[in-house]
Amino acid sequence: MVMAKQRESNIELLRLVVMAFIVLHHFIFHGLGQYRFLSFGKTPLLSSSQIDYALIVDSFLIAAVDVFILISGYFSIKFKASGFVKLFSVVSFFAMIGFCNYLYTNGLQGGVIGSIGRIAQRGIFVISNKTYWFIQYYFILMFLSSPINKYVEVATKKSLLTTILILLFVNVYLGWMQDVTFVTDGYNLTNFIMLYLIGRYLKIYYHKHIARKYDLLLFAGSSTITAILAVVLHRSGIDTYRVFCYNSPFVLISAISLFMLFTKIQYRSNVINYLAASCLSIYLMQEGGIHCYGQVRELYLQHGFTFNFWIGISLLFVLSMSIPLAVDKLRLLIFSHVENKVSQLLDKHIFKRFFE
Repeated sequence: MVMAKQRESNIELLRLVVMAFIVLHHFIFHGLGQYRFLSFGKTPLLSSSQIDYALIVDSFLIAAVDVFILISGYFSIKFKASGFVKLFSVVSFFAMIGFCNYLYTNGLQGGVIGSIGRIAQRGIFVISNKTYWFIQYYFILMFLSSPINKYVEVATKKSLLTTILILLFVNVYLGWMQDVTFVTDGYNLTNFIMLYLIGRYLKIYYHKHIARKYDLLLFAGSSTITAILAVVLHRSGIDTYRVFCYNSPFVLISAISLFMLFTKIQYRSNVINYLAASCLSIYLMQEGGIHCYGQVRELYLQHGFTFNFWIGISLLFVLSMSIPLAVDKLRLLIFSHVENKVSQLLDKHIFKRFFE
């Protein structure tokens, strides 16, 4: 009998924590629009001092995306039919319901038949759906995971570290500091591969000899530097966008230190494991267009940063986290059997022939 792989609750908790970070970041970025007047020339919604506060809070949230890739590298992606089908199906499902919501809000396009066709198109061509930039690069990383993993297996510690340092040079110096187009902001495959390799390196060679308090101090310190840079640039009338790029050295340090902090936590919870298995649905629903950014904006316009605002934001946050999780559990209840059958077919006719 083959035992199911046991999930590590500390890392599953981290998945939920950084997904909460992403939700709150989107509340600030899209709902309150703190960058809009600098990056896009629009009138600011917040006052100048309130923008400073938003930038400070966001500095402690922005590392979330990098953490997800570190987790993938730490455990390594196994390019198997089951993993591909599970990722494809959840993205497809939420892409379709997101577009259904768009049609409900804006009306049918091309009649009933045309609208159904466009819904199906969203569900089939998920990899080329620009709505999910993260998913596009993650699929490519998944496709490349086998050769990357094989390289890591044969590479020496020095060779792997050298490769990571080269990628750091490309991403941080050329991309973040010199603004070279193809690696300018960390929203790219090169940054994903670098983070994945850092995750593998930490898994193989890092033995958790640094105390948790130092990981926490490193996270707080690097995030504080990001906050200081953001506030200084804002008060100087300069675009703050680059401070929050995913290849910023301070964002990278925040991500690595936060990740390492959680690897040292001894924790076990079946509830956390169960919920975290569906945490991607939170991002997919938000990015797919079913979100409450407008409600966040209206709360601020009506109440400012008063007690009523914080009560409303707390409720919207809970709904933004819980509704996608509940929807995904329902999806799995209905479609998991189909996923398993498709996985078996793909494994038999494609994956065992071409990817093993």
